[in-house]
Amino acid sequence: MGLRPSTSGRHNISQLSQSSSRISTVFGALLAVGIATTGYGLYQFYSTFTLWPKEIRSDLRAGMKAKHYEDFDLSERYIRRAWETAQTLPIAVYGSDPHLKLTGILITLAEVMELNGKPHEAYELMGNYLGNLPPLDDEVTYNEWSGAERMRLAAMAHKLGLMAESYSRPQKEEEKWLTWAVERTLKDIRRVNETSDRPAPGPGASQPLHELELPDWVARSDLLVLLESLGEYHARTNKTSLAITLNNQVLTILQADFGDRTKLKSLCRAAQVLSNQSELYSRPSLPKEGKVSSDVLLQGAESSALSALKIIAFVQENPDPNQDTSACEATFGVAMANLATINTIKGNMDMAQKLYETALKHAVKIGNKEQIGHIRGLLVEVERVRDKGEKQ
Repeated sequence: MGLRPSTSGRHNISQLSQSSSRISTVFGALLAVGIATTGYGLYQFYSTFTLWPKEIRSDLRAGMKAKHYEDFDLSERYIRRAWETAQTLPIAVYGSDPHLKLTGILITLAEVMELNGKPHEAYELMGNYLGNLPPLDDEVTYNEWSGAERMRLAAMAHKLGLMAESYSRPQKEEEKWLTWAVERTLKDIRRVNETSDRPAPGPGASQPLHELELPDWVARSDLLVLLESLGEYHARTNKTSLAITLNNQVLTILQADFGDRTKLKSLCRAAQVLSNQSELYSRPSLPKEGKVSSDVLLQGAESSALSALKIIAFVQENPDPNQDTSACEATFGVAMANLATINTIKGNMDMAQKLYETALKHAVKIGNKEQIGHIRGLLVEVERVRDKGEKQ
């Protein structure tokens, strides 16, 4: 009888490779790096001081100065007063992209509150703002917001989803905001494509996401982060079919980079997703969610793990010191361990032990203590089952 290590054990191994695909939870990521690199954050404050109306400049200056010196109580008071005043001013005083400037103040206030030990208050502040927005898909409202401004909202929703997990808020809140971010972005992408000159699909048909043209304000990397975060949430909460569907979307987008020696970082990202897919396909609970047989799912798990290892081999055969391929190093051991687990399910204990040993050797080589601990535990379980079988 094949060994089935616990679902949680396999999931934890796979999570080791997922962690590097998540963006930082620092609020600055909303303003300067990663999602929504749309400017008008207060980190450009001193060089672009005149972007903000004179009614709030002094409070913003004082708030940012206090933040710099880590006086977060004082910084919060000044920036909160600036935010409260900012909301009373006519929208026209902010010039172009007014909502970017307004949300720049809001995000900075929330960041200071989090730094000041008030993460739940920061969460509520941003959540209330998004919750009280007018219907963004209404024609008039839609045209009042630029694409970059709507992408900023998606970034804020994504941040709220990450905060909900970090601060142990109800799972429904995490799902709500991560879904909000994805849906807002996809609506924009599809709307832009519907109004473009590109040929439309036939009646009742919908173009696959990877075939759609991204608007200027949606970076491919941002879209991938949103999809991956929602997929990781569904994987963690055992909504396995949804997680697989989102991972497939990510893979179809990344597929354009396959075989490209100049996109090694992207290839490692694809290997990471494939390794995660392997773990998802091999979950015992998955057949209950659909009508696909366990054997077919196990084939999918094996194929995904082998594809991940094939991509990693390609990256290793085409080294480039100027490209970050660290994700491949971390993913190799995970994919190998997933492949070993699949062999335990098939009852191929000798092969499983060899694969686990290879995975362990690699984990030791790269100094990944978490992987080392997990894989050693799985090896002990394989040896226990083998010894039990031999005695019988």
